[in-house]
Amino acid sequence: MQIETERLILVPLTANNLRSIMRNKSQAANELGWLSDAEELSSKMYFIYQLKAENIDKDEINWMFYTYFAIVLKESNHLIGEIGFKGVPDENGEVEVGYGLDNEKWYGKGYMTEALKGLIQWAFTQESVLWVVADTDRVNVASQKVLKKSGMLFWKEEFDYFWWKIKKN
Repeated sequence: MQIETERLILVPLTANNLRSIMRNKSQAANELGWLSDAEELSSKMYFIYQLKAENIDKDEINWMFYTYFAIVLKESNHLIGEIGFKGVPDENGEVEVGYGLDNEKWYGKGYMTEALKGLIQWAFTQESVLWVVADTDRVNVASQKVLKKSGMLFWKEEFDYFWWKIKKN
């Protein structure tokens, strides 16, 4: 199962895929058939990938809510980033999304907005999802624009973060 948008393919990564990326992102991308000029994972991202893989192992039925989806350009088969949820929906039907692009050369082209719209659309086909939420640093204007363009609305401010949400129709 993958999500297709006009210019992108979002491919859910298995726990083994996540572990391969933890070892060597470029090599893992190559083994999956993608081009990549990404740097290796930062220590923070390594930890997140490890946590995601462990969560998938513990709850394989809901693995799509724990994994990252690789964001791949259709035209060039280039891995440009990742997007995914931070876990299963809570008791209010909320899932939190997080995302990132591998290189600044992909910024400002609308790829993340397109990926987020595709992931939100998929989420709302899941019975347990009523809301998709996200947070951004107060100063991260680019990410705030992505959320706005994806249909999310400002919801609240906490500490140095702005929170956004969109409701299932």
